[in-house]
Amino acid sequence: LQWYADYDGHIDGLLESLVENLATEQHELRLLSLRLLDDRYRKFHDKNSEILATMLLIEQTPLDLQNSRLLSMHVRRLASTYKEHSLDPLLRKAVPLYCFGMLTVKFSKLWEDATAALTQIAETDGGENVIAEIVFLI
Repeated sequence: LQWYADYDGHIDGLLESLVENLATEQHELRLLSLRLLDDRYRKFHDKNSEILATMLLIEQTPLDLQNSRLLSMHVRRLASTYKEHSLDPLLRKAVPLYCFGMLTVKFSKLWEDATAALTQIAETDGGENVIAEIVFLI
């Protein structure tokens, strides 16, 4: 049994919906979804997911000029750690969806970073396919 699976071994529908929420333009919905995903991951593994923790840091950081370098660093970390988590079917989809969600916030510097992260993710094995699936579903 995996952290993302139901008792039949399929991806849990609730968790899948939470991951899909990461692309929304609603900050509160993204934040709540990340918290619930992180809680489920932590309960199953007895440790935090680095990539979920990074997305939570980004989501909780105020969008202003003072934090722009910090936000850029966190978004770059998302892209650089993506490959490590690409075997997890839920996290493999969560990161690009979250990057698409970042394109909806009113902070243009974050758009540049999210676009660069998507480019880097697309260069990983399977990353391009995941992004293509997302783009054609949105």
